[in-house]
Amino acid sequence: MSDTTSDDETIEDRRIMDGTPIGTVVPRRSSRQTHPPVKFRDYALMTSIMNVIEPLNYEQAKYKEEWVTVMNEEYNSIMRKKTRDLVELPKDKVPIGSKWLFKSKLKADGSIDKFKARLVAKGYSQQEGIDFEETYAVVAKLNTIRLLVALATKHNWRIHQLDVKSAFLNGDLKEEVYLVHPEGFV
Repeated sequence: MSDTTSDDETIEDRRIMDGTPIGTVVPRRSSRQTHPPVKFRDYALMTSIMNVIEPLNYEQAKYKEEWVTVMNEEYNSIMRKKTRDLVELPKDKVPIGSKWLFKSKLKADGSIDKFKARLVAKGYSQQEGIDFEETYAVVAKLNTIRLLVALATKHNWRIHQLDVKSAFLNGDLKEEVYLVHPEGFV
């Protein structure tokens, strides 16, 4: 190449030598390292703590005393309320699977407040019209709660909050449902 060539020819010659077709723009990558903003570092830490604490299944939970304790509490609560009976499965029935869900509740400072374990049915295996007729869950609408708070404020009423543990167990079923016994409880 001679010194008399124009800048355009020099660029074209370089692209041909690099093996990049003429007319192709090669994106330039920054070598600068990026870091998350300081205000988000605590959130990343909290997420990583939660991932370590919460087991994904019974196999992971059975070796930790705190999870075994809350599983026993949940199972005993179900049995104490007599929401189920242990029976032999009839030949013409298909049971619904069950599994444990685990959640650790945290305080505002990120420390552990309590552990929760819930036994849930794998309801996605049911078919409407065969295993069930309808589904219904009693849930308070946010508008209703706002109305009650507004009335309480206007009339100077006291408000008390109540958390009903295992409230879903108070519903009545019309059909027979067979649930697979939970892992870890024989």
